[in-house]
Amino acid sequence: MADLSKTFYALTEDLIVILATHIEPLDLVNLGATCKRLYELFNRQEVWEHKAIDDFGDRFTITSILDSAGLDLGEQNKPEPTDWREYYKERHQAMVQMNKDTDAQVAKSEKDYEEAQALLKGFQSSGEIESLSKAAQLMVGILDYFPGHAGCYHLLGFTLYVLNELEDALTLLEIGSMVDPNYEPIR
Repeated sequence: MADLSKTFYALTEDLIVILATHIEPLDLVNLGATCKRLYELFNRQEVWEHKAIDDFGDRFTITSILDSAGLDLGEQNKPEPTDWREYYKERHQAMVQMNKDTDAQVAKSEKDYEEAQALLKGFQSSGEIESLSKAAQLMVGILDYFPGHAGCYHLLGFTLYVLNELEDALTLLEIGSMVDPNYEPIR
């Protein structure tokens, strides 16, 4: 029978990093405490960056795309973290807190989604870019708590389409399709 510890050590660092994104955070820390190699690997910024994106969505790619399209994201336009492990902890805590009051967060997100839809409809008659920016702010806020909300990607894709940012619109629609392949308006 093969020695599992030797088999595990035979894995490439890249493969171990990929596997790490699928391990619960506490288990990742505990596994990192078993040896120097894993400790060093699991404390890399790239591990926590991948883990944060997998667990909480790719907020920074989304906001970068929206910002480059000229949308004012206000407080939603946050800089990319310099310490991804700390960012992961903060997002994890925010999700734990949200889970304590899921009904209130769901209600707020539904209200924000309806407001964004109304802003986009209003834009069609008014042509005010501020409406698009406000709708985008609301969608990014929802994605902070519900990164699998394909409707947000749909509305953000529509917003970019209106701004004639077609490649970026398709990028967000592709992300929406990946997070919810059954969301009919994107399919």
